[in-house]
Amino acid sequence: MTHLKYFLYLFFLNSIFVLCIFYLSENFNKPFADLNNVDIGRAIVVGIVQFSCFFLIPDLQSKFPEIRGETKYIILFSSMVTAGLTILFLVSIYPTI
Repeated sequence: MTHLKYFLYLFFLNSIFVLCIFYLSENFNKPFADLNNVDIGRAIVVGIVQFSCFFLIPDLQSKFPEIRGETKYIILFSSMVTAGLTILFLVSIYPTI
C-alpha cells in the first residue's frame, strides 16, 4: 500500500509538470516582444508550479523511508512514463471532446 501511495503522489506531481510543459508550448510560441503582461504573469505562475515540483519530489522521497532506494527510482521512472503517456493521451483526445 505504501508503494501505491508513493506512486500516486509521484504520478500527480509528474502529471502537473507535464501539463505545464504542454501549456507553455501551446500558448507561448510567439516572440518575447509580442507577449503582453497577462502572458508574462501566466508564465511566472507556471514557472512557480514547475519549480515547486522540483522541491516536492525530494521532500516526498524523505517521507517514505521504508521504501528502498532502488525501488524509489523504479517507481519514479515508471510514474514519469505513465504520467507522460496519460497526459499525451488526454491532450490528443481533447480537441475531439
